[in-house]
Amino acid sequence: MTSRSCSIAITLALFCASAVAAPAPEDELRAVLETHEQALSSHDMDTLMGLYAPGDEILVMGTTPPERWVGKAQIADAYQHFFADFDAGTVDRDCPWMQVAVSGGVGGWINGR
Repeated sequence: MTSRSCSIAITLALFCASAVAAPAPEDELRAVLETHEQALSSHDMDTLMGLYAPGDEILVMGTTPPERWVGKAQIADAYQHFFADFDAGTVDRDCPWMQVAVSGGVGGWINGR
């Protein structure tokens, strides 16, 4: 995923009500994901945290049981640790497929490798 073959895999629970309500919500959700990937690569914490729902009742889960962060403070701390694993500007997402779905007021995506 990066020039150093660093792997960062997290499940994202990003808030984007306007994307779900948009005429083409799948395209809007893809745009949110692109914004996330660009902000992650550039270590842009403000943009990353701006993608999450307001409040501290949000949850990010990783790929193993201990990877669970609740609230913006824990999530921001997790991103700080992710940033330590790669230099800004070196993330090059290589995702051969993406599934985006919208149902009512909920939208989400899955990246695969």
